[in-house]
Amino acid sequence: MTPTGTGAVCYRAADGVAFARLTQEIDALIESGVDAPDASTSTDGYGFTWLTVRGGADDLSTLCTNLHVVNSTLEEQGFGHGLLCTLVPFEAPDGRRVGLVYLYKQGTFYPFAPVKGTRRRDNMLELQVRDQLARQLEIEEDLQLARAVGCSGTVSEHTSQDPAETDVAQILESHGIVPGRPRAR
Repeated sequence: MTPTGTGAVCYRAADGVAFARLTQEIDALIESGVDAPDASTSTDGYGFTWLTVRGGADDLSTLCTNLHVVNSTLEEQGFGHGLLCTLVPFEAPDGRRVGLVYLYKQGTFYPFAPVKGTRRRDNMLELQVRDQLARQLEIEEDLQLARAVGCSGTVSEHTSQDPAETDVAQILESHGIVPGRPRAR
């Protein structure tokens, strides 16, 4: 598995001038420097904000540092309650993608591997990744939490027939988890 160079933090934005200033400061911090990554935000249909960072695929450490800056800054400024997750996509040599999802409130990780063009997950790939990372990361043991990130403030199963399923798949495509249409800028 190789990193794609993209990662995202999902959170519920707060109303008010203080939060708006804070997000501008976060963007400026991430985008400062000579080799600064591209950072952009979008809001999904459920009111969650996705801050996406795009950098070099060969610099996973810097990507994770930038995503951590977002999480820790929101937490330090009193907005940690709105953090949902952070995800970093990887690509297998055969083109399959898997996102490593960090559930902020649980402090745990889980792999998420949707099958391109379907409403299914690649459970075998998820199990392989989980087993490889189990000694290095705190892996989510509660299978009810280790599900596709739903944007209703909870976590929903990716294989459900829920109308939100399509939106979740589109969000994951736009953040590089599932190959799909190019993301508009």
